[in-house]
Amino acid sequence: AEDGIRDIGVTEVQTCALPILTIHGVTKPVDVTWDLLGVSKDPWGGTRIGFEGKAEISRKEFGLVWNVALETGGVLVGDSIKLEFDVEAVKQ
Repeated sequence: AEDGIRDIGVTEVQTCALPILTIHGVTKPVDVTWDLLGVSKDPWGGTRIGFEGKAEISRKEFGLVWNVALETGGVLVGDSIKLEFDVEAVKQ
């Protein structure tokens, strides 16, 4: 498209790195799967685009290793952390 934005469809999935995630002093890239929600004009004439993103990271990769064993087996805190993003951008 001549404005640099194209409709890739709501069901197309894109994966990209989000290299700025820092937890507990550890910075690592995170692969995020993005779903395009849509592109539209806002009431002020701007072009807006919306995305939802999901990722899953390991606590241990960020140095979060504290845990407690449970009497019934297993541990108190799981290793997996699920991240969800709702993003809206306006073309400048």
